[in-house]
Amino acid sequence: MRTPINKNSLNQGEIKTFPPVKNISVNKYHVAFTDTKSKKQIQFENSQQTKSFIKRLLSLSEHKETVAN
Repeated sequence: MRTPINKNSLNQGEIKTFPPVKNISVNKYHVAFTDTKSKKQIQFENSQQTKSFIKRLLSLSEHKETVAN
């Protein structure tokens, strides 16, 4: 059973992600991704938030099961 990843920052509330992340699409401050359970779209306020979130998603796409704090 996959463990959800809970992301609690970036003024977005909780974002549940179920690794591995399969697809990631970025357009300025918008990030769309597909994990094992669903497709999600998130809009950020600036490029720093977007880059930080993309780095986390990329790390999830490399690991089969991960738990983040």
